Amino acid sequence: MNNHIEDCIHEINDIMALITKGNKWDGLASRMTKLLLQKWNDEQKEALRDAIRFLTSQKTVQITKEEFDIVRQDLESKLGANLAEIFRKDIKKIQLEGYKKAHTEIGIDFEFNTVDKRSLSWLFEKDIKQFWIGESYTEELNTKLNKIAANVMKAGLGRAEGALLFKAELGTQFERTNNYWELMSDHIVTRAREFGRTSAYEKANVNYIKIVNPKPVAEICKFMNGKIIPVAKAIEQRDKLLKAKSVDQVKKIAPWYSDKQALALAAKGGIPKNIGLPPYHGRCKSTSVIAYPDEVFNIE
Repeated sequence: MNNHIEDCIHEINDIMALITKGNKWDGLASRMTKLLLQKWNDEQKEALRDAIRFLTSQKTVQITKEEFDIVRQDLESKLGANLAEIFRKDIKKIQLEGYKKAHTEIGIDFEFNTVDKRSLSWLFEKDIKQFWIGESYTEELNTKLNKIAANVMKAGLGRAEGALLFKAELGTQFERTNNYWELMSDHIVTRAREFGRTSAYEKANVNYIKIVNPKPVAEICKFMNGKIIPVAKAIEQRDKLLKAKSVDQVKKIAPWYSDKQALALAAKGGIPKNIGLPPYHGRCKSTSVIAYPDEVFNIE
């Protein structure tokens, strides 16, 4: 009976901790989304205006491929990897705030050490600037621009009509892109939080953590909910990410799982070696907490 009571107490403590902390982390993600979307909308509107001005100001009757190439390169420059520099101050501020907050919640005073500096540098310079915006988003944007240009050219419209079609199609693509920045905002906060907690666990000599999600929706979160993980595994994953040189390496070190993949993992039992810290999927709400001593058994 006592064991059941202790289990219930642990469960209630975990859920209450997440509920009280959840609003803080959700609020941080919301702030990040607002900052990104506001600046993104300002930048894309100005870039689109410049593109339309250029396309409609030329002398030929129809828009040429060379002109589309100029517009594509200009938009890619303004709305691709260079966006990271526009967002730099806001993103780094949120990352540092989340990283520090994670220490506070574990009960550790935050003081920069070498690993903290490397972690915070990687979170922006690599994870966001190079991988999320530089490699993933810039490639996606370039593909969209080429496709839109091809459609406009294929229609064989005059310059004014072609520019309007270009604006309409690109505007639709930009609206869809808002979801990308919302997803990235969640990722920024979650990654900073879990990197910060890993640092705090390491400084506090915590040996084991538990993955908790009071309302798991994705199958991978249902699978991981309640799982006990050695802190050494979280540290190993973080250190591997700090050495990652491409987005493909990041995906291999810290993969996201579809429901189908998660169900297959659950059927096999046990936690794969490459599953460590959240996030486990887009907008993942799982988090790590310190595992109680009596919870540490049958470690995967």
